[in-house]
Amino acid sequence: MSRKLRWISNEIFDWEAYRSSSTIKSRSSVQRAYEYWQHSASLLDRSPSQFSLADAVANLKRALNHRLKVIESIYRFRSFNLPGRSNNYLDILETLGLVRPALIKYLLDVRNAIEHQDVRPPSLRRCAELLDMTWYFLRSTDSVVREAVSSLEYDCYTVSGEETHYGFTLHCRFGKKPAMAISGWFPCALLETQVGPAVTPLKIDTLHTKRRWKEVGRHAEKLDSDLWIIGRLDPTPLIKQKVLKAVLGTT
Repeated sequence: MSRKLRWISNEIFDWEAYRSSSTIKSRSSVQRAYEYWQHSASLLDRSPSQFSLADAVANLKRALNHRLKVIESIYRFRSFNLPGRSNNYLDILETLGLVRPALIKYLLDVRNAIEHQDVRPPSLRRCAELLDMTWYFLRSTDSVVREAVSSLEYDCYTVSGEETHYGFTLHCRFGKKPAMAISGWFPCALLETQVGPAVTPLKIDTLHTKRRWKEVGRHAEKLDSDLWIIGRLDPTPLIKQKVLKAVLGTT
């Protein structure tokens, strides 16, 4: 059986997941935002003038923008049809549990008001709060831009916490045309031949039982009905959101 359209139970996305492979990104992808942040911190030192406060806010905005651009360059979240998705990138990241956007939006609004409406910058105390907020945002997203996750491992456990022999790898391809694929062992009851509730379309490339490896004695613990599947998913927005949260570690 090859390239057959089937439907797999969404139950598999509730199995225990952990990140299994990633690509280490350049140090500059992490550090550049901190250079903007450090410049802001130096401007706020020693009784700054109104101009220094304004420049400090501007550099905090640059730090945020740089980090947001790096995140998008790696994961291309705008390409995913996520639930509740808007054109505002912070709203997309909030959907994925990566940011709480209220303070970030405030910083961006303050900077825009200073630059475009000649509004006076906030007080030194408020600027210091924005400095701290930006630092926490950068720290919370360091791991996201330091390592680009490309696959997850899912393991199935019983209700009592015992490990089963079911599990799979979920491969993520990020880009203008994102894709998700799986390979692993599943109980046959989770695979459907027709659409139904709580299932995800799966275009099967490879499907076998343990009989394929019978001669070499592998997978003896598997049931005769268990299925080895390699295929490509067409998940709903909610399932995409769930997978991406596992990728980001925000589940």
